[in-house]
Amino acid sequence: MSCFKTFAVIAAAGNSSRMGGADKIFAPLLGKPVLLYSLSAFQEAKSADGIIVVSRPENADKIAALCRENKIDKFKAVVTGGESRALSVLNAVSTIGEEDGVIAVHDGARPLVTPALIDAVIAAAKEFKAAVLAVPARDTVKEAAGGFITGTPDRGRMFLAQTPQAFDLRLYREAAKTAPPDAADDGVVVESSGARVKIVAGDYRNIKITAKEDLTAAEALLCF
Repeated sequence: MSCFKTFAVIAAAGNSSRMGGADKIFAPLLGKPVLLYSLSAFQEAKSADGIIVVSRPENADKIAALCRENKIDKFKAVVTGGESRALSVLNAVSTIGEEDGVIAVHDGARPLVTPALIDAVIAAAKEFKAAVLAVPARDTVKEAAGGFITGTPDRGRMFLAQTPQAFDLRLYREAAKTAPPDAADDGVVVESSGARVKIVAGDYRNIKITAKEDLTAAEALLCF
């Protein structure tokens, strides 16, 4: 194992409000919990050394058991989520004793991520200090206010961010000191410090489970 360690932080502390109250990370997807797909992908990824899961307190024991039962040997800990996504990730980062390394932050509700995508974004973070998976926007993007269009950005410059998003550990810790606590994603935490973030080609299949119909779409993609 390299001395330059990479820690996966899997964010799984959301309230699943758009799933009608059902906890989406444990929703069955072809007979397996949604979260297990992400855990297995990081277990298989060559560049990930350890896995930290951020969860709601009531799910901690269940997640630890899921890792044991499925031989997720890279699993290190479950930590409690904070009041926002950024604060939840910081809770995980605070458990990392190493000064140097990389963190790869991933949505626990994004089960179609592959080891190849994980390795690609981590490799980019090691080279550029910060990297985000993203895919070009296929539709025309509109800006709006008060229900009316105010602008149409150049679609050629628009990308849809995915996870994992990977960062040099020192850079992330420093950026987090002044980042907005309600940052939309982990890339914003680093962007807000003025650092450049490299875009790495994502995959349109790497969807996030947000609503019940997303489970149907994910099942179809897994069977395709």
